[in-house]
Amino acid sequence: MRINSASLRKFLFHTVRIVENIFPFLILTLVVNLFVIYFVSQEKYIYFWDYSGYWIMERDFLANLKHDPLHAFNTLIYSIRHEDYNMLPVLFLVPFNSLFGSGRLPFILSIVNTYAVPAILMLFLIIREILLRYYNIQSFFLPFISIISVALFPQFWIPILSGLPDVVGVLIIFWIILIYLKKPYEKQTISSLLGTSFLLFVLIMMRRWYAYWVVCFFIVIVLRSLIINLKEYGFKTMKYSWTPFKNIVLSGIILVIIMFSFVTPIAMRMLVTNYADIYSVYKTSDSVIRAFQYLGTLLFLFFSLGVVQTAIKKKTRQIALLLLSHFIITFLLFSRTQNFGPQHFYLIIPTILIFVSLFFVNSFLYLKTTLYKSLLSVGYLGIFAINFACVFVPNASGHLGNLESLFTYARHYPLIRNDTEEIGNLINVLKSLTKTGDDSVYVLSSSYTLNEETLKNACISLNQDNCDNALRVLRVSHVDKRDGFPEQLLDARYVLVGDPIQYHLRPNDQKVIGVPADLITRQESIGSAFDKLPYEFMLENNVKVYIYKKRRPFKSADLDELSQLFITLYPDKRDIFKISNNSCDIYDEAPQDIAKAVEVNYGNNIIKLIGLTIKKPLRTQLEISYYWKITGQIDSYISFVHFTDIDNNILFQNDHHFCQKLSFEDLKGKFIKETYVLNIPQSALHKEVDVKIGVFSPLLKSDQRLKIELNGDTLMDNGNTRAIIDKLKL
Repeated sequence: MRINSASLRKFLFHTVRIVENIFPFLILTLVVNLFVIYFVSQEKYIYFWDYSGYWIMERDFLANLKHDPLHAFNTLIYSIRHEDYNMLPVLFLVPFNSLFGSGRLPFILSIVNTYAVPAILMLFLIIREILLRYYNIQSFFLPFISIISVALFPQFWIPILSGLPDVVGVLIIFWIILIYLKKPYEKQTISSLLGTSFLLFVLIMMRRWYAYWVVCFFIVIVLRSLIINLKEYGFKTMKYSWTPFKNIVLSGIILVIIMFSFVTPIAMRMLVTNYADIYSVYKTSDSVIRAFQYLGTLLFLFFSLGVVQTAIKKKTRQIALLLLSHFIITFLLFSRTQNFGPQHFYLIIPTILIFVSLFFVNSFLYLKTTLYKSLLSVGYLGIFAINFACVFVPNASGHLGNLESLFTYARHYPLIRNDTEEIGNLINVLKSLTKTGDDSVYVLSSSYTLNEETLKNACISLNQDNCDNALRVLRVSHVDKRDGFPEQLLDARYVLVGDPIQYHLRPNDQKVIGVPADLITRQESIGSAFDKLPYEFMLENNVKVYIYKKRRPFKSADLDELSQLFITLYPDKRDIFKISNNSCDIYDEAPQDIAKAVEVNYGNNIIKLIGLTIKKPLRTQLEISYYWKITGQIDSYISFVHFTDIDNNILFQNDHHFCQKLSFEDLKGKFIKETYVLNIPQSALHKEVDVKIGVFSPLLKSDQRLKIELNGDTLMDNGNTRAIIDKLKL
């Protein structure tokens, strides 16, 4: 078979052109990955809160997917429909982590290569589209220089290196903008509107606060249509072109239908929740100044010049005003709720990057000689490189002298902890104290030095083996208006308190940390129920940590006083500060509403379990009532309740003192009914579990669990210390 030489030359020509175009992107991608690998490999840290949330979520989802794909899928659907921090952002990271593992470095690299690099390439397409549409220029060089500046834009990388996948929103925003540049709303077909609406929906579901971008998007395109009509027809509304309004309304209706059809619970929560109130702790009066300092003087100057250059040209004025209006409205609306965190700047970073890129494009096109254009390109990229180094290279900014103030104030060096050995000592002591597995730990501390996830994540953050033997660390209330009364504290056997008391926000907004910590430290009110153990741990920043052990139930008066203190401080938040997670009813005779009657006698006729009633008011909640007959001294005894899977692994628990507000004198010889409302963790949803109940005393030197003396027909395990009361399908 003969090959036509002309066809061969044409094929080779196109192949070379494709390689020429792809090769710079491959080099850029390689450099970006090498930087991330170097940066993350320098870290030695115990990741927590935002630093670890999505990483741990992705690890758990990947493990669940390998073990039980159906359960993993059901968990994913539930998370997307119900949770503010849902699993959708990590879903698309799974293929990468399946290949390269679920460690910290592979997780960060999965964000880089799945979301960040495509976002950079999408900006290339936007700048190229603007050049072609408004400048009639087909250029590779100008868009490519623009995306190199993105690769050197530190605010783009800070959330990524912190372990946040929120940059996926930048990718989607660029995608939406590119669609709009190619075809404004008045020209979009039904299929195009469906696609845009779906992208807007996905954007919101990736992170809830992207809803601000979506709302502002609709505001500015409505304003644009009004201005265009007003300019052409004045106030003669009958002559207005209603096509763009029709398409805008149709797109909005499609978005609302998708939201309320597929994610009804989260859509309703977003509709009725006053986020400005519950996140007011994260808002200060200097939000504009803080944002300006975070971006930096030079960057803001480039952005402003890009706006002016684009707006004064008639052919690009409309798109300039559209983007600028969206930038201003988004900034003002979000600032009313809270300050911008590093990840929240993704709301306005796409607009900033476009205008900064257009500043370079306009300046480059204005210059006539190659020398000046070369100097501009080198200087432009040089400034971004210096700005980048100031953020990520320790002490780099110190070499700038007075010029330092021109660059960003942001700093994000590799995260290092120098007290990991002492953290390990603390965890080992807690493990030795909680040998039975029935004890729980509450970390009454909320700082970057010590919080509950410092204990939870220490093992996997430091890449240690055998991380399965974890402490039972309870969920902690950190922010007053958001989290409410620290009810989990009531169930804890051991409490950690920092000295000084540890906050990461204003103490007046974290009284759920400060007030109980102060009471326990001074051994007053609820603090008198604890004994201070003879341990002291010195963490970084000169923070001392002490362990307190609960020795008796809380007094009813102390709990009521504490609850009332918070209700007085937050009278409009009474529902979250009233102690209401359980109730205790006392009877002279056995209650008549027992759904499942049993007869389990614990110890030497100390207490009898006579029944159990379980209801499921919500898909993710259990309402469980325990019925007991009190025949012995129970002040020091705790009921432990384990919900176990088919392999006898404890999925969640409901350990508690018997009617913890009341003393033995109140309960002696009585029948009691305890009712608790429990949240079912994601890991237990859709599983079949056994409900196993036992009794133990924290005061006994050994053999803390009481033996079951009489059990009727009830099965037992764990050396006749745990009665298998019921089986549930969650």
